[in-house]
Amino acid sequence: MFGSVTTDDDKFKEKIGRIRHRIESVAHHRLELTIDEYEKLIEEYEMVLMRALDRQIDIHNQIDKFLSGAELGKSSK
Repeated sequence: MFGSVTTDDDKFKEKIGRIRHRIESVAHHRLELTIDEYEKLIEEYEMVLMRALDRQIDIHNQIDKFLSGAELGKSSK
């Protein structure tokens, strides 16, 4: 689960897990990285988070559309 959105995308889960593990290794286990490696890692993490947040925004937009009645009109015909 990322925010309030779950995913069944195993590749996505694997990627975020791998990145999070490397970040934790740097923070808690003193894994040494070069500045370039660290910047690449953070960039990868930002991209994965953006993907997760984009999906969360999509879900919230769908909920807003449904609650505004836009979807209700379509389903009653």
